[in-house]
Amino acid sequence: SNISQSFSFCNGDSIIIGGNTYYNPGSYVDVLQTVNGCDSIINTNLTVFPNVNNSQNIVLCEGDSVVVGSSTYVQEGYFTDTITAINGCDSILNTTIDISYIDIEIVWSNNQLESNLLNGLVSSYLWSTGETTPTIIPTISGIYWLIATDVNNCNSDTAFYNFTHTNVFEELSNLISIYPNPTSGIINISFYNFKGTSVVLRNVLGEKVAEITSEQEGAISIQFDMSEYSSGVYFVEFRTNYGIMNYKVVLE
Repeated sequence: SNISQSFSFCNGDSIIIGGNTYYNPGSYVDVLQTVNGCDSIINTNLTVFPNVNNSQNIVLCEGDSVVVGSSTYVQEGYFTDTITAINGCDSILNTTIDISYIDIEIVWSNNQLESNLLNGLVSSYLWSTGETTPTIIPTISGIYWLIATDVNNCNSDTAFYNFTHTNVFEELSNLISIYPNPTSGIINISFYNFKGTSVVLRNVLGEKVAEITSEQEGAISIQFDMSEYSSGVYFVEFRTNYGIMNYKVVLE
């Protein structure tokens, strides 16, 4: 008899026909004896499916995970998994995992709240005020928060800052200079003008004797000529949107 047959199997497997074992694709002819002692010719066509070997790169946000086959990964590294392909054969999947981590804090600098990057690369910002800039100017006391997003679309933990007017006063106070003090006439005043500062010169009774108002933001220098005033104690009063600060001046 003459028989034709076809088989397919995965690479690395084998098939036995008569007394022969086959591992490779091709056409094979085997002569066998039947039970009545006659020859039986078997023509076999073998197809071998190759193993599939693929690679992939995955970026995870910190705290996220990815499932590859039956494995779950949460850390960086290089991993190899064996997965069953659609033809039933093994598929080797090599996975490189990187973790994208972004960390920020909010700091008070130059009369504004500023994002300070501790780790990562920022692509966008979102403040509790709805602003999307790296810095904001707070207008009222309260808790402000900020979330930053990196180039891999991963979000930072929420950073918080408890803002009070004291923050402004501390910053402005460090930038105020009044000299000479005591003075015999001219007094020079340097300060940082945040938002429309009025500088008022008052006598010891609290009466206003001079005033200068500036709307220009930034470093400001002004003068009061006190040479025509009576000797004694005076006060330089800084009136800002955040409150009032007073400094004593002595006119000799």
